[in-house]
Amino acid sequence: MLRNQNERLADGVESTSASLQADPLTFLAEDHMRQREICAMLHMVASQPYPEFRSMGMSLAYLRHEFLLHNADERVVLFPMMVRRCEKEDEIGLIIDRLLRDHETAEVQAQRICHILDSIMEAGDAPNDKDRAELKGFAGRCQRYLILENAIILRLARVRLDEDDLATLTRKMLLRRGLIEPNQAGQEER
Repeated sequence: MLRNQNERLADGVESTSASLQADPLTFLAEDHMRQREICAMLHMVASQPYPEFRSMGMSLAYLRHEFLLHNADERVVLFPMMVRRCEKEDEIGLIIDRLLRDHETAEVQAQRICHILDSIMEAGDAPNDKDRAELKGFAGRCQRYLILENAIILRLARVRLDEDDLATLTRKMLLRRGLIEPNQAGQEER
């Protein structure tokens, strides 16, 4: 089933504008901004004496859906393209290896963060010290790797990727989000 390009996620979490997928690197940069906002919300939840349910709900919606889509865009499509297109002197392999490890760790941690947020919302209590540390640790990890992605990966991608690469990235992103049918994407994998 195709999603409407203007569709919004539940709990007020707005997906990055699908129209930006015409420029997939801008789309990814905008998604990085959203992820930074979620990290700020997680820091706020961890720092406040009482839970703020709207921030927790928005964080849960993002982590359960958009976070995984975004990471797949990078891990499955963008990073392999970068390895193929970058010059040896770019030393992109080392950076991507680190980012792949960071993504893998963050995806595992995101499951735990969702569990923590669900528990806090159900109990209506403030997070305990261990949960506060996990919320802050997860947010900090994501913020650190976003710096690498913005400062190096996206900037280098704008120089190294050609129009065909960007068109492929766009098609795969649209397919992953259910915005085009598989036959419109050349039967490419999700």
